[in-house]
Amino acid sequence: MKKRGFTLIEILISLAIIALSFLLIQRTFFSLQKDIVNTEKKIEGNEKLLNFLFHFKSEIEGICDWENVYFNSKEINFKTVFPDKDCPVELIYKIKNGILLRKEKNIFTGYEFTLPVFNAEDINFFFFVNNEWKYEAEENKKPEAIAIEVLLQDFKIFYPIYLRREKKNE
Repeated sequence: MKKRGFTLIEILISLAIIALSFLLIQRTFFSLQKDIVNTEKKIEGNEKLLNFLFHFKSEIEGICDWENVYFNSKEINFKTVFPDKDCPVELIYKIKNGILLRKEKNIFTGYEFTLPVFNAEDINFFFFVNNEWKYEAEENKKPEAIAIEVLLQDFKIFYPIYLRREKKNE
């Protein structure tokens, strides 16, 4: 009887198959991990955008001085009252190079600061006047609604904020 073992060629072929298997497993693992990180970043960005939209809505609904409001497709300037603050603030939202900037100024103290809110491929403001959405609001005329349109890589958001109608006796 002859003792038979593995030949050198058989061992090299099996090592090559094992090495290829480990390589495929490693690539799959790191590819999935990269996709998970990208998805988490996208979710975080969407959460920030959604939080901003809700905050923006409360600011628009709190406008307290309609005589000194300035609107166009790339800038909104108004005075608003926050429920948690005692004094009104002046807010300026300005769009520069796809970045939405928010400038807040305390009317009584004059303290002001500017923060970038988010960036997108394109951002525009729209105004609902005479039953249609326009890029420019008419002077001395309160729009019925204000909307922000955000164009991201994957999708487009059009977020309208309908303003409350004032009663005639108020």
